[in-house]
Amino acid sequence: MTNSQSLGNTMPEKFHWHVLQDFINKYGWTRGAELGVRWGQTSLYLLENCPRLKLIGVDLMKKQPSNLGPGKETYQKWPWDQYEAAVSKIEDDFQNRFKMYRMRMSQAAQMVADESLDFVFIDGDHSTDGVSCDIRCWAPKVKPEGMITGHDINLDSVRAAVDWFFVDKWDTEGQRWNWIWWGWKKDMIESGPCDEC
Repeated sequence: MTNSQSLGNTMPEKFHWHVLQDFINKYGWTRGAELGVRWGQTSLYLLENCPRLKLIGVDLMKKQPSNLGPGKETYQKWPWDQYEAAVSKIEDDFQNRFKMYRMRMSQAAQMVADESLDFVFIDGDHSTDGVSCDIRCWAPKVKPEGMITGHDINLDSVRAAVDWFFVDKWDTEGQRWNWIWWGWKKDMIESGPCDEC
């Protein structure tokens, strides 16, 4: 049994981590980042199944009672102790291939060299402002031929941000709660940094 199976995965359909794995294999990607790790399910699957991949994980990993506003989440009821234990195990198991930053996405972006990543997967703050800021802060970290991708395009708040940056030059796959979106960095409209970058 793999670690991702022990986390309770039952995979009756194609999940977002399968789509990411397909991209990684197709394009020979070796460096990426996941924004919004939570318990590390996506990172763990990719590390187990893409042996050449080095991955950065970013998540504040705690409650955010002041994160208020439309589409915002305070994460008050999330079992952060369990998530921390799961992510710490991934760090131990993949010491040379997984680097976890327990900080805001905009802070972590400052720790990563520009144009050093093949892709970034955005699954953190799902508000329009949150997704927009993550795209603005992390797009410079992606190589010119790389991909910006994320989760939950079925949410209006996520879709609004993606539409702003990619207009009609993005694609999606999935069903129910498992929608993944992606667009090539070269197809983004120009944008400046958000207030946090």
